[in-house]
Formats: sequence, structure tokens, C-alpha cells
Amino acid sequence: MVKRFPVLVLLCILLPIFVVHADEHNPFGIIEGFWLPDEACELGSGWERIIFDWSQHQPNSPDDWNTLNVDDRWLKAANHCGREVVAVIKNVPDWATDGSPGVGVPTGKSRSCTTRPTK
Repeated sequence: MVKRFPVLVLLCILLPIFVVHADEHNPFGIIEGFWLPDEACELGSGWERIIFDWSQHQPNSPDDWNTLNVDDRWLKAANHCGREVVAVIKNVPDWATDGSPGVGVPTGKSRSCTTRPTK
């Protein structure tokens, strides 16, 4: 018992540092919480990572805008629970690179593409 006492004291000192109150932003996040939205909401994380496949969003040109691979329900669930969505963009479309499709470096006009807000 005596050996555990210093550990308990240390925990009592450090534990309040890790408590996040409801009115504060939680710095902890989750990866692809959309698979279990209710459980993700219960965790109270401050952000969620979602992978956006650029070659699926704009397959033929910068004028294409296909959002089928990121379901609006995922974004709404994150918003409902106060989670910020952090996008990881992967796979450069063929039209946006002179290099290998999917992994090439974006060139020219594709570098200035902007995102469009969801409705």
C-alpha cells in the first residue's frame, strides 16, 4: 500500500490536466468515426479524420464535383457532435498531374482548386 501511495498522489495531481470540460475544445480526435457515429459522439472528441479521394470527387476536370464517396450523413453527424472534420486528400486525378495518376504531383490549374461548401 505504501508503494502505491506516491502513484495515487501523482494521478490526483495530473488527472485534472487531462479533463476537458464541455465548453472547451477537445484536442483529441478519432479516425473515421463515421463507421460508428453514436459511439464516436459519446467519446466527445474534438475532431475526426475523413479521407477524401480527389480522383473520385473530380474525376474528369476541376468542374466535376462528385461527393458520393463522402456521405453527407458523415459530415452532419460530426457537426451534430461538435467534431471538426480534418480532411486527408489522396489520389490525384489524371487531369491534375503530368506524372503518374493517383500519385503524381498536382500541376498547373489543379493547384488552385478550391473546395466547395456542402449544402
